[in-house]
Formats: sequence, C-alpha cells, structure tokens
Amino acid sequence: MTSAVRAIGGRPATDTWRQGVQRAMLTLACFVAPPIVSAAILLRAGSWTRLDTIVIGGVGVLVPLCGLVRGPIARRALLMLFTAFAVTLYFLGRNGLAAGLSVALITLTVLASLSSSRALGVVFIIVTVVAYLCVGLLAQHHYLTINATASDPLVMRNWIRIGGINALLAFLVISVVEFVVRKVEANSRAANEALKWLRAAYDKLETTKEDERRFLSHELHDELGQLLTALKLRLQVAARAERRPDAQEGPLT
Repeated sequence: MTSAVRAIGGRPATDTWRQGVQRAMLTLACFVAPPIVSAAILLRAGSWTRLDTIVIGGVGVLVPLCGLVRGPIARRALLMLFTAFAVTLYFLGRNGLAAGLSVALITLTVLASLSSSRALGVVFIIVTVVAYLCVGLLAQHHYLTINATASDPLVMRNWIRIGGINALLAFLVISVVEFVVRKVEANSRAANEALKWLRAAYDKLETTKEDERRFLSHELHDELGQLLTALKLRLQVAARAERRPDAQEGPLT
C-alpha cells in the first residue's frame, strides 16, 4: 500500500506528472527528430540554401542532445521545444503555407502545454498567429520570397515528405498523451488503494474502540460493584460496632 502511494509507474512520488511528460517527450524526440530531419533534407523541393541545411541539421543534432545530456529535465525540455518551435517558424518564412509546418506548430503547442504549462501553450499560439500574419504581409509586399515549390501538390516528394513528417509528429503527440492518460489512471488506482486502506484502518479503529468500551464497561461493572459491596459491608460492620457498646452500658447503669 505504502509503496503504491510513494511510487507510481516505477517513479518516486516526487517525480511529478509534468516531469514524467518531459522525460517521455525528450525520449521520444530522440527517435522522432532524426527521421523528420532526414525526410526534410532528402525530400526537399524547390530552392534550398546552405542556411536551410544548417538550420534543419542543427535541429537533428540539438533535439536528441537535449534528451541525452544530463541536467534539469525542465530546462532540457524547454530548450528542445523552443529550438524546434523557432526552426519551424523559420521554415514558415521559407515555405509559407506548407501543411507539415502547421502540424508541427500545433504539435509543439500541445507539447508545451502538457510538459510546461497552459500559459506557455497560449504563448506559442499567439506567436504562431503573429508569425503567420507577419509572413503573409511580408510575402504580399514582396519583402519575402516564399518557396512555393515546397508545397506544390504536383510534386510527389512533397506528399511523401509532408505525410511522413505528419505521421511522425502524430506519433509523438499520441505517445505523450497516452503517457499522461496512464499517469492519471495510475494516480487514480493509487488513490483508490489509499482510500481502501484508510477505510480498513478506520473500521479497525472503530472495532478497537468498541472493544475498549466493552472492556471498560465490564471492568467498571465488576470492580465498582465489588468495591461498593465491600464498602457497604464495612459500613454495616462499623454501624453494628458503634451500637454494641451502647447496648452493653445500658444495663450497668
């Protein structure tokens, strides 16, 4: 019972569910990030600069590194989220309304809310909306050149790249959500076990109290009854002893 309350899912009770989400997210990102980066590089379409390769390659190295190095898990999780979010915004300015970027931004927003706080998720939403508006305005006034080929529906490699990336991001989200659900269920089971233990302890306490009441009642009845009987007998003997001298002195006078 105690072990069930102190450790849930193999983690100590001090390991909060958000820390568990952060750990699961970092672990999964180590496996998901390299295929995403590889698909983005190998299946790229249209103009692709050296800076694009450096940026996306940096993500492929930094994201797994956040999951492998030691340090405060919350900081590593935030570093991974901010890095991936910033790179996604960069490619939003490069590729425009590509479907994979929208899914990536939504995925990162959900992960930020689950692993950190709802406030951070709201911040990600606001930044995303502002980024879309800014990119749209800059592209409209020809201050920014969008790589339209990256989202051209007539290019097959775009379908393969976007479909594969979306599938990997969906796998990342459902895995983290599944972890949260299991954590909640484990906490619920532990709480139910604790409640059953408390009910059993309460019932045992009530039984013990009732036994003590019976014992005290029995003891008081027997002991007090004997004490009162002895006291009554002593009083009777004392009363008789007081009357006998008076009875003896009367005839002598």
